[in-house]
Amino acid sequence: SWVSGETCGVAQTCIEQSCQYNCGSDCEPFSIVILPDTQNYTRYSSVKTTTYHKQMNWIVKNKDNKAILPNLKMVVHMGDITNDNTDVQWKIAKEAHDILYDNKIPFTVVNGNHDYRVSGKIGGRSKTKFTTYFPESYLKGVVGYGGMYDKVNTYSNFTAGNQDYLVLNLEYAPRQETICWANKLLQKKENQNKKVIIATHANISHKKAGNTKPSYGGKPKNQYVAHGASGSELWTELTSRHSNIIMILNGHVGDSERREDKGNNGNLVQQILTDYQFEKPCSASQLSGCTASCQHAVGGGNGWLRVLTFYPKENRIVAKTISVVSGNTSFFSQQGKDQFFCSPLLDMSYMGLSFYD
Repeated sequence: SWVSGETCGVAQTCIEQSCQYNCGSDCEPFSIVILPDTQNYTRYSSVKTTTYHKQMNWIVKNKDNKAILPNLKMVVHMGDITNDNTDVQWKIAKEAHDILYDNKIPFTVVNGNHDYRVSGKIGGRSKTKFTTYFPESYLKGVVGYGGMYDKVNTYSNFTAGNQDYLVLNLEYAPRQETICWANKLLQKKENQNKKVIIATHANISHKKAGNTKPSYGGKPKNQYVAHGASGSELWTELTSRHSNIIMILNGHVGDSERREDKGNNGNLVQQILTDYQFEKPCSASQLSGCTASCQHAVGGGNGWLRVLTFYPKENRIVAKTISVVSGNTSFFSQQGKDQFFCSPLLDMSYMGLSFYD
């Protein structure tokens, strides 16, 4: 006979008439750091005290602080590592990432449009110095490194509890052959049960007036690179096709946005834009006093980085935006800006984590 009873809660499954957490016996929270466009940090200095270095040193200092970076798994760059693709700027970037490398903190890097420039003008895919400063021989020494395609597209792996994750890093405006490689990679048997996070420089953009969601970034129109996919094309040709993709992260556009979409298999995919490169330094004690935002300034970016903390037992992700620059001692979120407090919208515990503002 049927026995009435309550259904299992969030992130739980009924196994042999008892509710058990999907994360099993290891449900500890874990975190990743989103490192937005660093181009302005390399643009104005050639010393080791740039904001770029401060961000890396802050991560090292707090890597074991469970209140700030619980069980840190990966630092994920959003592209535009440099502004002008010069040796001076790449050396700054390399020195900054060496801080993570030397401390065995997993990280990923990916090209943005500025990383293809030549003499301050349009360059091309073959012009980037990414391969000089972040060759595969170097990246193979980074914890979690998985592999590479055509010198600039990479993937990395990490495990949290009983769940494996794959971070897929795609070039600015991915070419068709790059997207084909990514699809084949995710179709491999060993990757089919991994939850996937995509990082690429350009994907979603601003939220237009009257729209409930931010729009996708447009076609690059041969800006810096030719024959690349727009955000909507990337969604159609890759992101929507795999049921284990849970998130795609990007920079490129000076804004902070998020949209949630269902893939072809009904899985929820979080698409998050994080980029503060145009923010002008502000000394006001309250956010309301910062009236000159979104204006270019020396060292623009103010040291902001974003921490995503995953709570598998609650099926929840919390996003906090933190600055490492002196004077920006508080989270924007404390003034009601730039933080997502997240809980499931739907029962998606079988697949991934859902955001709720």
